[in-house]
Amino acid sequence: MDTATAIALLNAAQTATAATATTKKESRFWLNVGVTIRLGEEEVFCSLPLGIALDDLKLRKVNGLESVGQIQIAKGNQLAQSLKERAASLKPGEAVKVNGLTCELRRRGEPKQISTDQLGDLGISFS
Repeated sequence: MDTATAIALLNAAQTATAATATTKKESRFWLNVGVTIRLGEEEVFCSLPLGIALDDLKLRKVNGLESVGQIQIAKGNQLAQSLKERAASLKPGEAVKVNGLTCELRRRGEPKQISTDQLGDLGISFS
C-alpha cells in the first residue's frame, strides 16, 4: 500500500469515528456504584470509574410462562423503569441515594459443552 492510500484510509477512518462520536447521544442519567466516606465533617460519594447510562438502557423481553427467570427479568425491567423515572425528575446536577439496591460481583462462567451422550435419542423417525 502506498503512502497516499494509507493516508486516505486513515483520514476516512478518523472521519467515520468523529461522525459516530458526534451522532451518539450523550447520556444525562447515570446510576453510579460506589461508597460514601466521611472526610472530616462531610460525607463524600466515591464512585467506580464507570457508571451505568440509564438513557438508552433497553428493557429485556419477558417470554413464556411464569417462572423464576421471567420474574427476575420482569423485576429487573421494573427497577430500570423506576430508576429512569426518578432520574428524569432530578434537577441538573442533582443526585440522590438509592436505598435498597444490592450490588453483586460476578465472574461469568465458562461455556458448558453438552455431549451427544447427554442428549439421548430424540425418539422420532422418518418415513
